[in-house]
Amino acid sequence: MEHSNGHIYDCFPLNILDVIEAAAMDSKRALTAKGLSLNINMPEKVLMIHGDRKKLFQALSYLLDNSIKFSPSGSTIILSVTETDDRLYVSIEDKGVGIIEEHLSRIFESFNQGDCSITRKYPGVGLGLNICRRIIQHHEGDIRVESKANEGSTFHIGLPKKKLFANHMPF
Repeated sequence: MEHSNGHIYDCFPLNILDVIEAAAMDSKRALTAKGLSLNINMPEKVLMIHGDRKKLFQALSYLLDNSIKFSPSGSTIILSVTETDDRLYVSIEDKGVGIIEEHLSRIFESFNQGDCSITRKYPGVGLGLNICRRIIQHHEGDIRVESKANEGSTFHIGLPKKKLFANHMPF
């Protein structure tokens, strides 16, 4: 068990593909309700990572929920997994409303939302992306976004792959 800013992380070797599949299944009802499709592109297996399953599920679910919230009905969200020798990459791409350029540099800050007007269309308090960033950073990873207003957004997560797991007893 690890502690980070008052949060407890239970980090163990895990298959990120299982976490991604669980997050995708969890979003199925919202996808269907909005008439969206989820296209998942991932290999059959990848090297294990060291992480907290619940926290990573929380981050991935939030990113999927955001894509669903900001995507127009009938569109497709694409979730992809790729890997290099030492990193595993997860990307979530939508064709939603996107983020205007001047807001991109602050998108992961607490209480920050692209539309702060009183008449904004999408609810929320602006903590979700900050929480996602903290979870990913705790896993020695990084998160970034590419986005254009009215064209959509792609969130990219990079996580280190661990070949040896210190403090983990073999089964």
